[in-house]
Amino acid sequence: MNETKQVVASPYWLKVPLETVTDLMEMDHLDISEVDIVKALVKWGKAQVQLDGGDPGDGEELRKKIESCLKLIRFKAMDNKEFAQLSYAELKNCLSLEEKFAIVSSIALEDWNLMPALFTPQKDSRAHPSTRYYQPGCSSFFTYKLIIDSNTACILILLFNPFWEVYN
Repeated sequence: MNETKQVVASPYWLKVPLETVTDLMEMDHLDISEVDIVKALVKWGKAQVQLDGGDPGDGEELRKKIESCLKLIRFKAMDNKEFAQLSYAELKNCLSLEEKFAIVSSIALEDWNLMPALFTPQKDSRAHPSTRYYQPGCSSFFTYKLIIDSNTACILILLFNPFWEVYN
């Protein structure tokens, strides 16, 4: 069972506060691709723009909503095809042409110095980390609990599992 995908696919994902989205984006092990993370972030951002009475199709408004999390996207973990698809769909009006060119060049040439300074230097995929965490009987480094209260509010609780052993 992929808990991260369930969380971001839930309609309650669109109601979580920025701090929760940031906490999720800062995690290293999510069992979800970076492409799916971008899609979830953009979906959340558009919902926030709409809740504020704005146009969810407005790239500038979307950028303002997701800016603090956008810098946590691991574009280096993507290939050019994945990034190109995102840049013409979810990130179409959210990234500048200069940013798109620098990111695609960085990926294609594997020259991480070309990556715009705003974005993370992290290149390890969250779905396939280079360091493996394992403990028999546990399925993830963090345990997720999606709690829906009587007011249909959503709380994403991330529980750290202190018994993991790290294997290289």
